[in-house]
Amino acid sequence: MKATPAVDMSNLQPAIAHMKDYLASAGAAGASGFAKDPAAWQNMSFGEMAAEEVKRKETWPFIVGIA
Repeated sequence: MKATPAVDMSNLQPAIAHMKDYLASAGAAGASGFAKDPAAWQNMSFGEMAAEEVKRKETWPFIVGIA
């Protein structure tokens, strides 16, 4: 895999000059590292996920239909 070349922020092409703020922030955002979201369903235990799911009004027709 070939590495992406560095972008000279002081000498941007006119076609992408309007993206200067976005290009400058991309490196800073990626440097902070990854942090798991504990509220995301894939990071919850089965019990926690089930408890959250039962609170949704869209789930109740399935629960009533099974019973």
